[in-house]
Amino acid sequence: MERRRIVVTGIGIETSIGANIKEFTSSLMQGISGVDKINIFDAQSYRTNKAAYIKKVTCKDNTRGRIFAILDNICDQAVRDSALSVSGADIGVSIGSCLGNVDCLDKYYDELVHENDISPLTIMDQPHIHAASYIAQKYNFYNIASVSDTACSSAANAIGFAIERIRSGKAEVMLTGGVDPFSRLSQGGFGALKNLTTSTNRPLSDDCDGIVLGEGGGVMIFEELQHALRRNAKIYCEIGGYGIGNDAYHETKPDPKSGGAIRALTDCLQDSSIDICDVDYINAHGTGTRLNDSMELNAISKVFGKYAKQIPVSTIKPMVGHTLGASGAIELIACIISIQNKFIPPTINHLKSMKAFEDIDVIPNKARIVKKLNVALSSSFAFGGNMAVISCKKYNS
Repeated sequence: MERRRIVVTGIGIETSIGANIKEFTSSLMQGISGVDKINIFDAQSYRTNKAAYIKKVTCKDNTRGRIFAILDNICDQAVRDSALSVSGADIGVSIGSCLGNVDCLDKYYDELVHENDISPLTIMDQPHIHAASYIAQKYNFYNIASVSDTACSSAANAIGFAIERIRSGKAEVMLTGGVDPFSRLSQGGFGALKNLTTSTNRPLSDDCDGIVLGEGGGVMIFEELQHALRRNAKIYCEIGGYGIGNDAYHETKPDPKSGGAIRALTDCLQDSSIDICDVDYINAHGTGTRLNDSMELNAISKVFGKYAKQIPVSTIKPMVGHTLGASGAIELIACIISIQNKFIPPTINHLKSMKAFEDIDVIPNKARIVKKLNVALSSSFAFGGNMAVISCKKYNS
């Protein structure tokens, strides 16, 4: 039996460098960074007072947090873009998030300090699952509402679940992606781990010394191909497949031998029926910590062998920051944009490649226009050794 094909027919995105796909695409091409001084809370006592957060987050309902404002924006974009008839539709929702409605925790502790009654809405809004059920209820999607939390591979795993849902015939359409808000919790937590750079985020560079946090979300409408063709839908690209792996090594440190990353990359290629020489671009997880970046470049070298030096590899995190559970969705959308527009986003702030991986082309500082970009991989490598890779490719009927 021929495997069901999956295409992307709608996209919604909001980051520090763009509140929609047009703005996001323009910023990627120009190599614009959204990193700025934090002014939404007093960050002077934190390890660093900079992050790539969204300057204007407008909540339709002031009783809810930033995550719902971002979700409202990106899901409205994707639904409109897809031109689907959605009200009361058999459509599934699969969202990835690390933090969930972290704003809710601030309200909760404030209420405890002031000994006020705790609002029932505060309790109901915090669980991650509400990110999906909120969207399902908003549009009356009744197929499934699921949330994945596997640290920074959350969105990628949520997307993987959506792929399987459509392949299995249990859904024709899935709204899928990821979202994470910026917060005191993330800035303080990663600062305590000494993972935040105190200078400039320089992933895949020999002098990289830490991450910069970001904020945002991205969602896509995935459709079974025949379903999309029957309604004459606009098709952005085809989803090839995905792969997952786990280091089983350490809570925060990646396996220096790249075991989980190698497995995820290999599984993705096999699941997508893609040969190593078919890959035209890899959007790396590329956080900017030496342990993560060297592990990732080592995995690429091991999986692709001599061909590794011919594949452009870049990371958009110096532009959008590390958006945690949303990163897999935002970066997959960057891959789709790259295929659509035949350019590769740059690794900005790059000075000198890592000594052991000088042969790998990291697209330093300036976007590159290319003649051929048919297949791209998006990697998400997370705490706990949770690894996931998604492939997308140019749609050919």
